Amino acid sequence: MDPAGDVWVVGLSTSGFVSNWLVKKLTPNLVQIASASIAGTSSVQAVASAVVFDGAGNAYVAGYASAAVTNTQDFLVVKYSPSLVVLASATVGFPAVVDQAMSIALAPSGDLYVSGDSGGDSLTARFSSSLVLISTVVFDGGFTDRGRGGTSVDAAGNVYVAGSGTSAAPTWG
Repeated sequence: MDPAGDVWVVGLSTSGFVSNWLVKKLTPNLVQIASASIAGTSSVQAVASAVVFDGAGNAYVAGYASAAVTNTQDFLVVKYSPSLVVLASATVGFPAVVDQAMSIALAPSGDLYVSGDSGGDSLTARFSSSLVLISTVVFDGGFTDRGRGGTSVDAAGNVYVAGSGTSAAPTWG
């Protein structure tokens, strides 16, 4: 729910093998007010995964987009105005691996933290409110399938990233 009380739904629509980034803004009674999408093609897939709002009602949507031609998939973050006008966008990822943003959090400073999977590791990226990349950190704890949890920032600006992982041979201390 945004600061005005409207409901935002993010995800994807599909047609055959094509995934399209989809954002919908609804009234509290679930009547559609506006929608936005990024069209996929047979070689480009786009999926919206999470949304967070700033005090002005702008929405930051995180997800991922891929290009089959280059065999890459990167985090994609889009800043929308309350009327779903694109104000900024950014991508981050590593070459030749699948990067999928799954969660986003807004810090008291206005910075954004986006987390998800990156080639089997967990990637967290920090962006300014204008979507300039500030930093990234990768956690590789010897697991696979990490980063599909959540991201949160407390009032003091501490960042928390949750997820799960699997390992062929876990060890317990």
